[in-house]
Amino acid sequence: MRARRSMRSLLVWLAIGLAAGCEDPAAVLNAAEQGITVSNQPGHFHITIHWLDNVIDDTSFTWVSPDSQAKIVHNSLVVHGGGHVNVFDAHGVLVATSPFVYEADSLSAKGAPGNWTIQFQFLAATGSVDVLVEQP
Repeated sequence: MRARRSMRSLLVWLAIGLAAGCEDPAAVLNAAEQGITVSNQPGHFHITIHWLDNVIDDTSFTWVSPDSQAKIVHNSLVVHGGGHVNVFDAHGVLVATSPFVYEADSLSAKGAPGNWTIQFQFLAATGSVDVLVEQP
């Protein structure tokens, strides 16, 4: 009986702690508030976003990929919440998807060269995002 009460008390305090950690109101991307910088050139796309604070938003960019494959380099540090980067080729086929991670790189699947879409999804993200997409 005593163990059940202790476990119940622990779960109540854990729930209170988790709720307190998520008190910030949801925000959307704002270039002035998050220090967003984007470099978008054929064969090279780089975005950095600083000062994310509980951001829930989606944004996409059209990027010209002269190659059938892309190298994706992650240097993001999201300490709360999360998000993904999704890369679609010129035919709209998903060639890469990844959560925001720190110090990782990967190659996309092969796709059709041309106008690719790079989509960012922010799911209550707090931290910073730094993603480079370029020719391999």
